[in-house]
Amino acid sequence: MLVSISIVRPVINIHQAHEKTSMQLCFLIKRNQLERNRPIGITIIAILMIISGIIFIVSGIGLTALGVLSLFFLLGGIGTFLLGIASLVVAWGLLKGAGWAWIITLIITIISIIANVASLAGGNTASIVGIIIEGIIIYYLYRPNVKSYFGRANTPLA
Repeated sequence: MLVSISIVRPVINIHQAHEKTSMQLCFLIKRNQLERNRPIGITIIAILMIISGIIFIVSGIGLTALGVLSLFFLLGGIGTFLLGIASLVVAWGLLKGAGWAWIITLIITIISIIANVASLAGGNTASIVGIIIEGIIIYYLYRPNVKSYFGRANTPLA
């Protein structure tokens, strides 16, 4: 009886180890596929968000330092700094293929279009360039391969 217990126990451990290794392997394969199949446009958008995030952070620190002169500078600096942090977080999400990053990028782009239209109505004709670029970004975000990267691919109804 004692011999059969010692034989069965290692089999269970080997099975559990194999199951755990298989799950880890599936996770690594999926992770590598996401990184390997990341659309180049998403990488470009993320890099631009990283650059803007760094600029926001540096500007926020500068405005906060001027906060000794005015409460307006202090609040503006804190807000600008937080926008910079948020921009870096969204860029990270874009690089990792997070669905929430796709949604936030879409929302930010729509808000930017609205701001550029208002600026255009105020006479700033240079806003047309921003509207065109943001329109291209929205179009790109809805491309099938991009939506698929973020896990938002359309699935046909069966």
